[in-house]
Amino acid sequence: MIADLLSRYHCITLAGSGGKTSLLYALVRECKGKTLASTTTKMYVPGNPEKKVFDIVEQCDTLPEGSSYPQNCRLFAWNSVIGNSASMKVIGFSRKEFANIRGWDNIIIEADGARGLPLKAQGTEEPVIPENADLCLYVIGGDALFRPYSRQNVFRPELFEHITGIRHNQVFSDKHLLRLVMAEHGIMRNIPRNLPVILVINKADLMVPEIDKKLLRSTLEEAQSRLLAVWFTSCSGAPDYSITTY
Repeated sequence: MIADLLSRYHCITLAGSGGKTSLLYALVRECKGKTLASTTTKMYVPGNPEKKVFDIVEQCDTLPEGSSYPQNCRLFAWNSVIGNSASMKVIGFSRKEFANIRGWDNIIIEADGARGLPLKAQGTEEPVIPENADLCLYVIGGDALFRPYSRQNVFRPELFEHITGIRHNQVFSDKHLLRLVMAEHGIMRNIPRNLPVILVINKADLMVPEIDKKLLRSTLEEAQSRLLAVWFTSCSGAPDYSITTY
């Protein structure tokens, strides 16, 4: 499944929440050929375990061309750094720079942030998707589904509650998930209409075990015609960063 994805799509953007950055590292490990990973917004600086995913991790004034790097090189590049040593983040590159880049077999881009939380509501200016993107993976944390809702698990909880209709301590049910998937300002907000989208319910190994994943997948795919597919995944952490699909 993952190998087929990477063979069919050249520039993949990741949006949403629920382990999006770990998924980025895991996808990079699966890539063949020259691979560039970066962000159009901000993300945490890769630590020593994450750096092992890449051959080169470096700051670049401009987004580098693939021709400058050896075959099968895995590069993580950023433009600048903000914050202190305890909360340092890197700032990536603009939509325009990604749209004009050449020489890479694979480009994997993190296109928004969620403060490490499993759920979020999209802001007015995100995700930041370049014109040359040919696939968006929208990630949701399965560990927060079908359990009592808490604002501590959500980035922009007020907007999230407005979209889904959920309230504190209600169980986050398939009804709320469907609203998030179908709403005008839900997961599809600011994603170009012509861009294929796969909904990735990550951390599926931590989901309530009674949930019928096959039924939930078909329900979501039927409800939102813009979805290319619904995947259930889990990603192991450092140093392996492997992907399991269900």
